[in-house]
Amino acid sequence: MPLLLAVLKVAVPSFVMWLCGFYLVFGCLLPGWAELVMFADRRFYFDWWNTSTLSSFWVKWNIPVHEFCVRHLYVDLMYFFKMSKSVAVFSTFLVSGMIHEAIFWVGFKGHSRVPWFFFGMLMQVPLIFWSRRFEGKRRGNLLMWWSLFVGQPFLEIMYARDYFSKHSSFFCVPAAE
Repeated sequence: MPLLLAVLKVAVPSFVMWLCGFYLVFGCLLPGWAELVMFADRRFYFDWWNTSTLSSFWVKWNIPVHEFCVRHLYVDLMYFFKMSKSVAVFSTFLVSGMIHEAIFWVGFKGHSRVPWFFFGMLMQVPLIFWSRRFEGKRRGNLLMWWSLFVGQPFLEIMYARDYFSKHSSFFCVPAAE
């Protein structure tokens, strides 16, 4: 119960920060950079907030990363390694989870003992297949929002707990004696 309460306490500020970060990156920085370098394709996201399945969310929320993963992971896994669609999807999420975990590992300076982000990405795969039951329904959209609203704060809390189990200060500075 204390973990659930901690997640719910962190959920609103975390989600607001995530939305602000999304707008900053996908609404301001990327279009601004595209304007400066005269990049013709300025579509960085679709209407992910209306999706009714998690698979359509992952397709629509970050177009550059999605196209990279499809082009360089998913298609190659199916073509060269003759994997089925579901195994190729799982493998793509596996690699994506490893890359996300590496980014977080660097951000937290290797202080996490458990690869929480990696596990979070892998947990998306069964949720994707489960959310297909609700395609085109409001319940599917609620499941997508719930996974965003609860999943992010859970990962943040788990990383913070790992970090503070080793350090007494947020700044990694040894306490003065």
